[in-house]
Amino acid sequence: MKKAICLILSAMLLLSLTACGGAKEFVWTREGYFTDEDDNLVYILKSDSESNPGWDVGVMIGEDSYGNTIRQEGKTLHGDLAPDYEEGTFIVTVSEEGKDGILLTLEGGGTYHLTYTEISEESFDVSVSTEGLGYFAYAGEDDDLPGDDEYTYTSVQLSLSSPEAYSFGAKAGEGWRFVKWIKDGRDYSADGRITVELTGDTKLVAVFELWETEWTRQGIFEDENGNILTVTKSDMAGHEGWYVGCSLEEDTYGGVIPEEGNILRGDLAPADEEGSFVVTVSAEGEDGLLLEVEGGGAYHFTPSERQDAVIVVHVNVDGQGSIAYAEGQETPAFHPDHPYTSAQINLLEPAIYTFAAFESQEGWQFAKWIKDGRAYSADEQITLELAESTDLVAVFEMSRN
Repeated sequence: MKKAICLILSAMLLLSLTACGGAKEFVWTREGYFTDEDDNLVYILKSDSESNPGWDVGVMIGEDSYGNTIRQEGKTLHGDLAPDYEEGTFIVTVSEEGKDGILLTLEGGGTYHLTYTEISEESFDVSVSTEGLGYFAYAGEDDDLPGDDEYTYTSVQLSLSSPEAYSFGAKAGEGWRFVKWIKDGRDYSADGRITVELTGDTKLVAVFELWETEWTRQGIFEDENGNILTVTKSDMAGHEGWYVGCSLEEDTYGGVIPEEGNILRGDLAPADEEGSFVVTVSAEGEDGLLLEVEGGGAYHFTPSERQDAVIVVHVNVDGQGSIAYAEGQETPAFHPDHPYTSAQINLLEPAIYTFAAFESQEGWQFAKWIKDGRAYSADEQITLELAESTDLVAVFEMSRN
């Protein structure tokens, strides 16, 4: 009897060991699109990247959108969906729930119960992501792109049931610039804003790269509304930087502003005017410029076809004195707190300007104006029709008294 019991116990132990040794590894099965009653969306797709295997997980919760490749850990998918170049984290854990649902848990708070959403056979997927530090926005066929402040996406997955045109806009992060859009693995456009007719599965990537360390873009730039932006290197003594002139609808401003790292930034409002007109100019795309006006307004410029149309007028002082100038034939105002000893004027078409010389230093007196290397006038105030690039010098001499 004891022998029989021992045999039974041995058999049970053998079966137990066999069962333990044959335990199968958990296989993740939930793949596709999942939504909840608040229209939050999670998509889970098997990554086809050999260098970064795992699961492509995208999360759109309210106005937040994150996406990245994360790994399976036991019976869950776990990882950080925030891009490597962003500060902070967005760590999630995804587990299977119910018959076909998932449970999304956010580190730091928040759980979401989502169920599988059927995608019709006629639908197709559009994946939009970024490479480098930058953001994008998008809008459907009947909508406009939002303002630049609302460019917050780094990845998004769209599911469309029929062909539709979408607009996409890209904005670089600080210290970076937009380079191009890549569509289905091929270069598509260097314009920051594009409209694409989506008719099938599509992958769009907005590519950003670190800015050049020195400012190199100059010339005449124009936008689709006929606004003009000119950028030229300033060689005015005491006013080193870049001359920036802009004609925006009915407003015209111009002045020399400094280079700050990878941008040009400063106030273009004249010294005698109240208020300010602070602008930031940054590179955009392969050869364009983005002009941002403090307090509102962003303008996207590309090189104008009329690069040779600019008239550049340099005005300098020889000796101890000051100058002033104004458009038209009125006497320009002299501002002792902000005296000019040099100036640069950029014009897109001929114009009349009046120039005046002021003896701002005791013991010196005005002698003459020199125009393009030749003596022009002994009058302190002159009016010129500027139809071509010109060099003017106000000459001052020491008084003989």
